[in-house]
Amino acid sequence: MPNEFTRQPQGLRKLNYSSFCCTQTGPVVLKNVLSPERYKHFLSLTVAMSIMLEPDDRTRNAYLQFAQELMKHFVMSSADLYGKCFPVYNVHGLIHPHEDVRHFDCSLNEISCFAFENFLQQTKKWVRNGKSPVEQVTRRWAGQPVACLTQESGGYVLIPLCHGMEHKS
Repeated sequence: MPNEFTRQPQGLRKLNYSSFCCTQTGPVVLKNVLSPERYKHFLSLTVAMSIMLEPDDRTRNAYLQFAQELMKHFVMSSADLYGKCFPVYNVHGLIHPHEDVRHFDCSLNEISCFAFENFLQQTKKWVRNGKSPVEQVTRRWAGQPVACLTQESGGYVLIPLCHGMEHKS
């Protein structure tokens, strides 16, 4: 995998439906892993996400209704493929992102939390034990550079502003 990708694949056991897996590696990696029926099902998710992540307004808006239909198909047929317990709240929630894309008239990348996936990993590392996790994160975060997100060239960039207050133990 080229080093330009910030998140390297971690094997099939840790595969999830993040935007990277869904639109970049998933269609290639899963082709010979899933049954043809399940692979086709996964492709409906991939195509729908690709449409909603499309940065070009004209192209995205032209296919947004199709993305909505694909997502509905993905959720409704998932119970038949994976069991009745599969379409839980998170899976059912996939029916709705097209509404935000339409309402805000922008790519899903501009209104999603994909940009914060890597920061969550850092936050988890700040918690060293199960006692008082909020306090642990707060103390460690206070010593980190403060930054804000700004949009440049269709993507988000973190701009460091200053160092936060150092925690004194």
